[in-house]
Amino acid sequence: MHARGQLWILVVAVGLSFPPPSAAAQWVPDGVALCTAANDQLSPRSCSDGMGGSIVVWADARSSPYAFDIYAQRVNFFGQPQWAAGGVAVCTASGNQLAPAIASDGAGGAIIAWEDHRTPNPNIYAQHVSVAGAVQWTADGVQICAALGNQFAPRIVPDDAGGAIIAWEDFRTHTNYDIYARRVNAAGVPQWAANGVALCTTSDDQFAPRIARDGAGGAIVTWYDSRGLNPFEIYAQRVDSGGVVQWTGDGIAVCAAVNTQEEPEIAADGSGGAIVTWLDYRANGFNSDIYAQRVNAAGAPQWVADGVPLCAADGDQTVPSIAADGLGGAVVAWDDSRASRPQVYAQRVNSAGVTRWASNGLALSVLPGDQLNPAIASASKGGAIVAWSDARKSTFNADLYAQRVDSAGVAQWAANGLAICSAGSDQASPTLVPDTGGGAVIAWEDGRSGSASDIYAQRVTASGVVGPTTAVPDATSVGFALAAPRPNPSRAGATLAITLPFPQRVTADVFGVDGRRVRSLAQREPLAAGVHALAWDGRDETGARAGTGLYLVRVRAESGSGTVKVTLVR
Repeated sequence: MHARGQLWILVVAVGLSFPPPSAAAQWVPDGVALCTAANDQLSPRSCSDGMGGSIVVWADARSSPYAFDIYAQRVNFFGQPQWAAGGVAVCTASGNQLAPAIASDGAGGAIIAWEDHRTPNPNIYAQHVSVAGAVQWTADGVQICAALGNQFAPRIVPDDAGGAIIAWEDFRTHTNYDIYARRVNAAGVPQWAANGVALCTTSDDQFAPRIARDGAGGAIVTWYDSRGLNPFEIYAQRVDSGGVVQWTGDGIAVCAAVNTQEEPEIAADGSGGAIVTWLDYRANGFNSDIYAQRVNAAGAPQWVADGVPLCAADGDQTVPSIAADGLGGAVVAWDDSRASRPQVYAQRVNSAGVTRWASNGLALSVLPGDQLNPAIASASKGGAIVAWSDARKSTFNADLYAQRVDSAGVAQWAANGLAICSAGSDQASPTLVPDTGGGAVIAWEDGRSGSASDIYAQRVTASGVVGPTTAVPDATSVGFALAAPRPNPSRAGATLAITLPFPQRVTADVFGVDGRRVRSLAQREPLAAGVHALAWDGRDETGARAGTGLYLVRVRAESGSGTVKVTLVR
């Protein structure tokens, strides 16, 4: 309840707008085509659009089989591609553009980074694509790093202010690979030092940076490092929103155990730190296991020295992927050869470094044929969804399968995984994001055409329904709605009812009549389908009471949008 006398709102609806009905495909068996252009489309990466859909980026050879550009497509909750047929061109500069990476812009669009070969030495570029599929920055991208030597393998996370932070491998010294990072703001202006801030420039090589947000506008970056007595070890560094490194110069040791540690992956722990997982050869120098370590915001390892084993079974465990579990821990999936051929296993580790599922991991798929390259996304609290390429039906063609596991390590879908796509030829390189309803949107490379690789996507619900064909709401069907406020008028307060036809994130921004933003009322967690109440307490971003007068509240969701007039009264 609000105290007597507090400012409330008087709301009068003045107009609604709906997305136009589309003739584009909805989810169908074996997936919706995002791009079937000539030649190959490879290396898909995706981020959530915040409204139950996905934005997918890939390297695209449609202009020439020997020259790759960067293209992207957004597919909404209903399986309808939202941008130009075959995707929008993010960069079509001369030379090859490779290794795309993607992060949400927080407003339904994305920021994309890539390795760019338009000059003899590859550099790092980035571009912003809006929710409507319009590129926002300089044509063919903003130059993030143009230092001498080569820059490779960018990774990216949002900066929580509409921009992004990008990390990469850097060979500017022409003697060793180092790790650099740079922030680009929402306007496409690179921040921090020209050509990036050095995270590690110590002797020998540093490879394969992976990045996670620190929750304060900065990032934590991990990599594998050859500076020590062992062939490779795992290091990490935190950089704040101003580009200042926060931990020991050249990074803190996450793991310096005997033999080799390599191929780290990272997820934020929700408390300013991160959880890092990697391949670990400490047991005998020949077989790799899966280990993990948590590092707090101050750069202090939180678990046993050199990490806890998630799997130390016989054979090799490779290709780890990681997702936060929403409870301060993480879920890690990997390829596992304990039975002499690759299968898919997963393990959950809590915030204290205690594994929660079966010893040496939970088997997600152990049927004949290789199961390869698992990708992972967070699901409900403590759980995850894992997708992989699966050759159970044929040793020559891999299909796409997935499994959802709850916080207790109980598989929720069909034993050994649910078929996402069984089209001809191979389905490979899955990438997935949560769909806001407990399921996921999965994209992949698809060889069903027989001559080249295309990009397809499919949605699977939390209950394991693949490719639902729910009708798309439009202005003439039951869909998004803003109801008249009650009571109206009132000095004691008013509530605006919002009807949502499916789970989605809702945002509302309060503006003065002069166009200045007074308050952002972002709904961080998706709202379920149904009716919800929205109220503004009459305060600005600082918590101070806004002055008496007329305001506009702009409400936005995937299924529709609208603007209401708000008159504050005392």
